[in-house]
Amino acid sequence: MYQQVLARRAAPLNGTVNIRVLQEAWKKVLDYYAILRTVFIPSSLRPGQHDQAVLSSYSADILVITCGDEKDLLCRIKSHKSLDCHDQTTSEKRPHYRFTLFTTADAQKTACKLEISHALIDGMSVSVLFRDLASAYRGRLATKQGSELYSGDYVTWLTRQTTCDSVEYWRQLIASS
Repeated sequence: MYQQVLARRAAPLNGTVNIRVLQEAWKKVLDYYAILRTVFIPSSLRPGQHDQAVLSSYSADILVITCGDEKDLLCRIKSHKSLDCHDQTTSEKRPHYRFTLFTTADAQKTACKLEISHALIDGMSVSVLFRDLASAYRGRLATKQGSELYSGDYVTWLTRQTTCDSVEYWRQLIASS
């Protein structure tokens, strides 16, 4: 498993970043996306393999690192590593990502660092997470509708499908092309 490491400078339109509000915004994004509550557990059906399980809730511990100045902040972002995707002991206990905040002592500069397993997210989707983090910070993250299909519902439906039904579906689809 390899990981992505992404850092973004937080820059509100009016003044300094409120760290507490930013932490709460990340928690809203965490609640919004099931993939951020996903853990890897040993498979009971395939020895040596892992399955994904989605936690119904997860309380993220967001580390805040205070730096002397902007130069120190940039150095600390580069050197700080809080996630090891090869450490098998963490995958069952908590989602395979770490979200860390860095701020200067005068609170004039703030940055976020997301270290996340590539098994959870691709590079293109990360920008969506940061977009939604910005929306949550402003109090504008859309709420999901209760009628939206939950991936667990899809998995349940999928396991009830027969091979014959699936083959027939694809035959009809190909024939109509």
